[in-house]
Amino acid sequence: MVEVLHLDMAAEQISPEEPLFSDDGLALDSIDGLELATVLEKKYSCGLRSDDKSNDQAFTSLATLAAFVEKNKTK
Repeated sequence: MVEVLHLDMAAEQISPEEPLFSDDGLALDSIDGLELATVLEKKYSCGLRSDDKSNDQAFTSLATLAAFVEKNKTK
């Protein structure tokens, strides 16, 4: 995530529970979300779709995103 989004921090600085899109967390924006989803889909074929209502829950934090990918990956 740090490499893909060119974040100005080390991966170790990101707490698994830190909100991804909140100002209280990493404050990612929609473009960051799209880039992240694209990479995850290419790497893990995890079934991410833009019209999926579970995306909000999956992209809550690094922990929820990792759990979603683990549950849905096909590669």
